[in-house]
Amino acid sequence: MCSLKRETIIYLNVNKMKNVLKNIHIKTILKIRKNMEKEIMNIPDGIIFGKPAKMKTILGTEIPKGIRGVVYLCHYNRSKPSITVLKEILCQKAGEALNLYANIRNPESQVALGATYEDLCIELEKLHKNMYNIKWLENLGECL
Repeated sequence: MCSLKRETIIYLNVNKMKNVLKNIHIKTILKIRKNMEKEIMNIPDGIIFGKPAKMKTILGTEIPKGIRGVVYLCHYNRSKPSITVLKEILCQKAGEALNLYANIRNPESQVALGATYEDLCIELEKLHKNMYNIKWLENLGECL
């Protein structure tokens, strides 16, 4: 532990630190305590200084803490590889989301699951990034 002066301002941008953290499975950021000491704590991407960011779906729905699965009903555009979310379904249990996803007759649909809210946020963030990744979209198109 090291002491910090009160006028010291620490800014840590997790997105810029991804290159440094790419080999670490759990992302770490600094949390500033009232006594101005710093400690390392394990928290998911999108949380800054211990305050959880409000995770939202692609359509802008805020995800409550009790949700463990998100199913996106999507449309895939083959001419210009892109995917559009038409509807979303939030499930309180990951098993319910997986069962729903398995029984949807739309192979373009996507699902994100997590054992905890933090795990779901991490998986959902990965899915959101992939939905704008051209290589991922082209691979998805080959599978459809």
